[in-house]
Amino acid sequence: MRHSLQAEGEAFRLRPVSVDDAAFIVTLRTDPVLGKYLHATSPDIDDQRAWTKRYYEREGDWYFMVEQRATSDPQGAVAIYNYDTDQKAAEWGRWILKKGSLAALESAALIYDIGFDQLGLEMMYSRTANKLVVSFNTRLGSTTEGLVIGTEGERLIETRMTSAQWHELRAGLQKKIAAVAAIVNR
Repeated sequence: MRHSLQAEGEAFRLRPVSVDDAAFIVTLRTDPVLGKYLHATSPDIDDQRAWTKRYYEREGDWYFMVEQRATSDPQGAVAIYNYDTDQKAAEWGRWILKKGSLAALESAALIYDIGFDQLGLEMMYSRTANKLVVSFNTRLGSTTEGLVIGTEGERLIETRMTSAQWHELRAGLQKKIAAVAAIVNR
């Protein structure tokens, strides 16, 4: 949905996605390696623009571009969606970063910051078949909840992070984020 949420880290930031980001998103999502675990994406940039315009109308769906702060160089995209108002929970995903990007840790931290601190969520979860993402989420502090079946019958692993867990873990990640930022900001 159209929103004004954003977050700035030491080397990267999240800002709302726009239709002008369509070409970059298509390049990432249609890459056979990067897009392996994502839903199929049309290679047509106009289709992505149309998808973004439809996304603007959906409630409970916040889509972001990941950018390098110093240069505004796009690094990837990430979203919070499937918002459950009763549970104060949402899924985070659509996470994709260009090859060689160092934005993984900070972009994950920023999406949790937005979810917990700006949206007031109590729990965020990720569902993926990508074992590297599951491992990343677990190392970050998420708990593995187990197997779920996706909308297209795919077998996905769900990891969860509560607001309380995140606020306990966040400060401890700062040294790692700062170390990556020192490399990026040279």
